[in-house]
Amino acid sequence: EHHLPTRIIVLAQQPTVRGATAALRAGATDYLGLRSATATVMAAIQRASTASSDQHSPTHDGKDDLISLVSHELRSPLMAINGYLEILQRYHDRISPEKAQDYIKRSLQATGELAYLSDLLVQVMYYETGHVPMKVGPLPLAPIVQAAIAQCEGGTSQHTLRCDVAPTLLVRGDALALQQVLRNLLSNAIKYSPQGGTITVTAWSTADEQVCIAVRDEGMGIAAEQMPQLFGRFARLHDVTRWPHIRGTGLGLYICRQLVGAQGGRIWAESTPGQGSTFFVQLPMADARALAPTA
Repeated sequence: EHHLPTRIIVLAQQPTVRGATAALRAGATDYLGLRSATATVMAAIQRASTASSDQHSPTHDGKDDLISLVSHELRSPLMAINGYLEILQRYHDRISPEKAQDYIKRSLQATGELAYLSDLLVQVMYYETGHVPMKVGPLPLAPIVQAAIAQCEGGTSQHTLRCDVAPTLLVRGDALALQQVLRNLLSNAIKYSPQGGTITVTAWSTADEQVCIAVRDEGMGIAAEQMPQLFGRFARLHDVTRWPHIRGTGLGLYICRQLVGAQGGRIWAESTPGQGSTFFVQLPMADARALAPTA
């Protein structure tokens, strides 16, 4: 089941800079003056209606979903950047230096989101054509896990991220791809965990010469009926009608599945609603002699 992306359009009888700022901060996609908004809103409604009808047509193969989702996700940070810069341009003589710095900071955050979404789109295009470039070889696992944690720690000050991976543990994989998988899993864990929650990454070797990596959180958990679609395109880990503030493209776990599979591994999840989730990544174990310097 796919959820159509939601656009939040704020209509103002008398548009003001304060109203625009409040709307953007609250997550609005558009801030429009009421008199000039009618045509824009009607066009948006027509596009949404057409997209909904096309989604159920026999020729619908998911590409329209991807285009609609990506265009919506790209539009949100673009509108935020445009709004903040327009405020700075029009009201630069009335805004305090502190407020101006806040707008600049928010604009930079939005540009980072744009870069992430652009990379995401390129990756999905690769996967749709069956082309996933990889450099698979023996890797020490601990530094990759630590790098992924370091990247995600900058995005939260309200969660504790822990690493329990032996420095001697080696896997066969692609360093960049594995780091991205862990980063995606950690980002999801942060997104769906309560403030003050702990997220733990552990790893161990198995009797059949595999390495199992587990990312465990204390979040809301995943319902059993969602599990079969969990790693599909546009899968969401929550009910968007109950938690509309949790944003996401629904592509992160799909990308994880593609990346893990291209490395010869597998990925799955175990969860109990209300008690958190654990995502597992299994990859072949590497021989320590493969990393030893040759004479």
